Amino acid sequence: MQTFYKSAAGLLIAIVMTTSISAREDKPAAVQSQETAAIINGSASSTATYPWVAFLASPDGQQYCGASLISPTWALTAAHCFLNDAEDAVDIAVGAQSNVILNSNTVAPLAANAIRGAIGRIIIHPSYAPDKAKSSNTEDYDIALIELTAAMSLQPIALLAAGAPEITAGTEALILGWGTTATDSEGKGINASNVLLKAIQKIVSHAACSASYGSTLTGNMLCAGGLTATDTTDTCQGDSGGPLSIAKGNSFVQVGVVSFGGGDGPSCGDPKTPGVYANVSVLAGFIKQHATDATSTTLAATSSTPVLSATVTGSTVTISWTAVTGATGYIPYYAAFPAQAPIGSLDVGALTNLAGPLPSGTAFYVAVQAYNAAGASNTFSNVVQFSIP
Repeated sequence: MQTFYKSAAGLLIAIVMTTSISAREDKPAAVQSQETAAIINGSASSTATYPWVAFLASPDGQQYCGASLISPTWALTAAHCFLNDAEDAVDIAVGAQSNVILNSNTVAPLAANAIRGAIGRIIIHPSYAPDKAKSSNTEDYDIALIELTAAMSLQPIALLAAGAPEITAGTEALILGWGTTATDSEGKGINASNVLLKAIQKIVSHAACSASYGSTLTGNMLCAGGLTATDTTDTCQGDSGGPLSIAKGNSFVQVGVVSFGGGDGPSCGDPKTPGVYANVSVLAGFIKQHATDATSTTLAATSSTPVLSATVTGSTVTISWTAVTGATGYIPYYAAFPAQAPIGSLDVGALTNLAGPLPSGTAFYVAVQAYNAAGASNTFSNVVQFSIP
């Protein structure tokens, strides 16, 4: 077992280095939730880890929205990314002049191997109605598909399937984007990021989210917010259209599209107000009607991979994971955040949760591996990160 621990420790470092996690937008001329903008309190990320994350750029190179590659020839984004200046209708002709940028961590200059995907067609959800003079809910059905003129060789992200069970409140989700990173005195997003940022959010129940948005929130929407009651991490202007995704084993499943946020507070970064996303599972019929080659899946754990989550209440952290069929025990691995070292491990037998107090300022990465009489699984759970305030 000691030899195994040493080799697994190296693997955990690789997992930590390649596992990560907001959204909203600035419209192009003429033409956060989580988002309308860049991620607040995010950390640098890489398209090498998330090859399916993309952004929309106007002809002059300005980044104004996020997107995700869901098949070789289709990208998913928010419908409001294509609003006209009056914001009462979509302007497909102007939007189609944009490019879908893939494989670049930066907006300017683009990476040497960046891919500029030309737009062949934009399809807005037929029920999206942005005209406030005519629509009872201008935020609903905020989803759009982009058909590319050429197939991409990058790995697309899988989508949460139609009819999937409601995601449990508290489930951790990843946000990614190039949006604004702060708000001004009027609560507007400022300081757009030139590099891809990521952050972790938690799914917020529909009932709790309704307290902020009332009847604006519909069954076509999904909410996510900070990890704690004071966490201001959020998507913001420029992140709109980007993906909200949840780890499944060593990959991710897209569950939402950054739509809007703010309520009666700041447009981004208000810990009391969750971000709102278009619900991918609920709107899967529209997506699959056109992007027939997009992959759909559920969030159910695989037979060999636990799904890990961590909750912090005051100074107490609770770490829990789903049971794996056939497993007789589990080994949590942990490493200091952000140093990623030293790495420790603990065989907890058949337990599927741990809880206890930790000193203020403590922060760790954690991943779990299952084992049985035949040996340890060759896959780890998703990696979670927690901090004690």
